Amino acid sequence: MSKRSSTGVSMKVWQAEEVCGFSTCTICENRRPDMGWKGEFTYAELQAATDGFGPTFRGQLENKLKIIVKQHKNTCSQGQKNFESEVHVLSRAKHTNVAMLLGSCVKESHMLLVYEDACNGSLDQHISRQSSPPLTWTDRIKIALGMSRGLNYLHENNIIHGDIIPSNILLTHDFAPLLGGFGLARTKYKSDQFSKHKIDGYSAPEYAESGKLSTNTDVYSFGVVLLELITGRRTTDKMLERRMNNEMMFKAILRDCSPYYTLFPIELQHCP
Repeated sequence: MSKRSSTGVSMKVWQAEEVCGFSTCTICENRRPDMGWKGEFTYAELQAATDGFGPTFRGQLENKLKIIVKQHKNTCSQGQKNFESEVHVLSRAKHTNVAMLLGSCVKESHMLLVYEDACNGSLDQHISRQSSPPLTWTDRIKIALGMSRGLNYLHENNIIHGDIIPSNILLTHDFAPLLGGFGLARTKYKSDQFSKHKIDGYSAPEYAESGKLSTNTDVYSFGVVLLELITGRRTTDKMLERRMNNEMMFKAILRDCSPYYTLFPIELQHCP
């Protein structure tokens, strides 16, 4: 469905299909968008909601709905056409463990995607040793299962996430995870295109060599996040920043861990 606002900004908005399970946080009662919810976003509205498009691009609409706004980078003459194609793919992603695309806004060179936000931040704020209280094992298993279900759903629909990192795993207070941060998602059919994806501890070795995203590179990144979730240790921990590549880092984490429970930090061994 395509609309044009009174300011002349081209809009595309979709009705959000019903999301099964975890629709309302039992702690803060924040509710995910229901079936039939729709929004018309103007550039001015999004600018006000995000406090002038601050660094996080997080905000809240007048109806109290929390949102994340991601800006599409126009890097070629076909920018708007590519954007519309991308939006067409992303608009189909409706799953309990996938952050929902609520709409988009195009104004001049500004191409914006509007997603739902979660009420309890992101995974990176909860898995470090400094987080208090630490995640319980029940929470960790719930997050891991939800992440895997969301990723499997994207892959079944030919969508490659391309940026699976803890800060892109949104959480409710019930620790139901939502995969976010895939504003530059790529379909399997276009995965041979080179991407200027950030090379970091979550990137698969083959991606560093070829620049090609795939379901396999997603699974690799998922594995790194899963290791961090289980151990409570980050790939960016200072004690691991010794010019280690990923393989060396994983061996350092897992080395001499016997029996299995000694893999975990002492403060996590006694979590319920």
